[in-house]
Amino acid sequence: MIAAPSLLLLWTLASSTPATPAAPVALLSPQGGRGQGQGQPDPTPAPADPPHTLGIGGTMSVSNRGAAGGFRLFMSQHVGLDMNVGWYRGTVGGTSSSGGNTFVASPSVIVMFAKPNPQADVDVRPYAGGGVNYSYRSLGDQVRSASPSATLSQSGWGSQVFGGVEMTFSNVKALAVSLEVAHYQTAAATGFVAGHVNGTDAYLMFHFYVN
Repeated sequence: MIAAPSLLLLWTLASSTPATPAAPVALLSPQGGRGQGQGQPDPTPAPADPPHTLGIGGTMSVSNRGAAGGFRLFMSQHVGLDMNVGWYRGTVGGTSSSGGNTFVASPSVIVMFAKPNPQADVDVRPYAGGGVNYSYRSLGDQVRSASPSATLSQSGWGSQVFGGVEMTFSNVKALAVSLEVAHYQTAAATGFVAGHVNGTDAYLMFHFYVN
């Protein structure tokens, strides 16, 4: 029969024909581009974190009798919030106990002009800032005796500007020491005796950064 040899010949030719290789499939990223593979890092650099975030510390003034405490909170490497709350004791005639007391709370914005340098043994970064303050002052005993009609207390809003340098140390990373010159205009100092915080003064500041 002719049908059987014909079918056998067709089967032999079909079995000996080589298979056509499949075309390579390009991997596409979700954005439509070619994928880079899961093992490759993202080339976009992440924003740098500040070396310190929250610092709690204290302040000693040079010419005024008093001290202050506060904190610094940095949102980036360069910009942060500076808060100081101080208590100062005025003087009359060279004595230290009769000039009254002054309380000042002064929130400010602080700007660091240099990037942190973690490789430096002592990293020195200049800064400046400014803000508003609220002050309250009460008269001392001698002032009240000398002027019975004087106002017993005074309070109000003012402002301040400051500049200085902050130093951090590689072997004590949590500690920062600042030397600062600040100028205060305080409403509570108006009309009172010498020794108030109003005016320009130099400050030595210590901050211990908790993170």
